[in-house]
Amino acid sequence: MREIALAAGLAVAVALLLSMKSRVHRFVQHVLTEQELHDALLLAAAAIIVLPLLPDRTLDPWQVLNLRKLWLLAVIVMGINAAGHVALRAFGARTGLLLAGLAGGFASSTATIASMGAMSKKNPRLAMACAGAGVVSNVSTIVQLAVISAALSPELLQVLWPPVAAAGVAIVLFAFGATWATRNLAVDDARIAGRAFEPKHALAFVAIVATVMVLSAAMLAWLGDAGLNVTLAVSGLADVHAAVASAAQLVALGRIPPHAAIPGITLALAANSTTKLVMAFITGGRAYGLRLLPGIAAMVAAFAVVVWFR
Repeated sequence: MREIALAAGLAVAVALLLSMKSRVHRFVQHVLTEQELHDALLLAAAAIIVLPLLPDRTLDPWQVLNLRKLWLLAVIVMGINAAGHVALRAFGARTGLLLAGLAGGFASSTATIASMGAMSKKNPRLAMACAGAGVVSNVSTIVQLAVISAALSPELLQVLWPPVAAAGVAIVLFAFGATWATRNLAVDDARIAGRAFEPKHALAFVAIVATVMVLSAAMLAWLGDAGLNVTLAVSGLADVHAAVASAAQLVALGRIPPHAAIPGITLALAANSTTKLVMAFITGGRAYGLRLLPGIAAMVAAFAVVVWFR
């Protein structure tokens, strides 16, 4: 009575929901299992109940350990794994996993690779498709390198874009190769049933990232700007985008020239790629890790070669 426009909008929204009732029922009854619905509720609780209750402040002397941000990373890992699982059931092994890998990479390529590795180990027939999704997730790494440097320091981007472009071309070529390799893959629903994600795997991943963050922050406090390359390399073990953001900020403030940041960024990319491969071998085993190795190695090599010859 008091909010006629809002009431009209809500009426249309309710009508749309009711019109999709049969589709929602089909999705719940034929696409998702009871265990997967339970996992969906667990993920919702982690995101909607636990996350807002955690303090949004740092707890360590170096101001890097934030419980809310770390738990958000755990939610992202579980969400990526769940999205990949549902996409696999809804769209099939090839299309579903590649879409999940590309989208998940923009949240965290390392987390996506770890999630796909866990899925690969649980369903060995999906090893090639999971590896393809892991390779595709690296496309986001290159895109975000360019975006972050452009946003924080256009001067740095002018120096950084040639190696970024070379690395992008390399990983896109391997992504197309992974897509082609899985063109005939088909897996029935019985072989992919099970949990959408494993909470303990997500928590283990976050614990590793938190450890690396503390070590890199302590090293930065110890070495200062003089140890920029070493600091960026250590920071890259946890997140290459954080390392690029740090370097771009130093360039924007005039503390270092743009070309001085490139070696450290190269080391950060190499360190981050090493972390991805380690996580791949840990979560997915030797076969999964070896499938990711050529693409990730080519990405780093292309970046480094262009830096070397410029």
